[in-house]
Amino acid sequence: MPRLSRCPNLVPPRLLIQTLEERDPEVFVHSLRVGHFAALIGARLGLGEATAVLLEEAGQLHDIGKLAIPAFLVQKQGIFTPQEYEILKHHAGLGGAILEEHHQSQALVSAARHHHERWDGRGFPYGLQGQEIPLFAQITSRRRCLRRHGLRAFVPLPSRTHRGPR
Repeated sequence: MPRLSRCPNLVPPRLLIQTLEERDPEVFVHSLRVGHFAALIGARLGLGEATAVLLEEAGQLHDIGKLAIPAFLVQKQGIFTPQEYEILKHHAGLGGAILEEHHQSQALVSAARHHHERWDGRGFPYGLQGQEIPLFAQITSRRRCLRRHGLRAFVPLPSRTHRGPR
């Protein structure tokens, strides 16, 4: 990572996370949970402490793009119209762009940009599939499985084609 003196526009991830907390406490709490589970997954995979810390930040920042989506839409309860859903889907790409703009690592950028990709290629924003999906995005998207199944979600069920083999 570049030294701070060489990258004066670098915004510490904690400040970006704090911005998310101020805008939408519910998304903030969700993001903290994703970060926590991403770090657990990293540790379980033996990726090392430094990577686990980066995974925690990636999970905490994965929904940062929702800052660029109208608040009424992010906070909407109930079913989205097709038009609303299309707007909301942009948060992943916007999140990657926000993190790039703030000179974050490529690992954080890719986690935000690709956390809605699916192993079978039916995700968004790019329809990546399989190993095309960056590892950090694969891990941050696992949180939904972990919430229901615990760490045993590492062994995918044959019917769960949207999750990879890790």
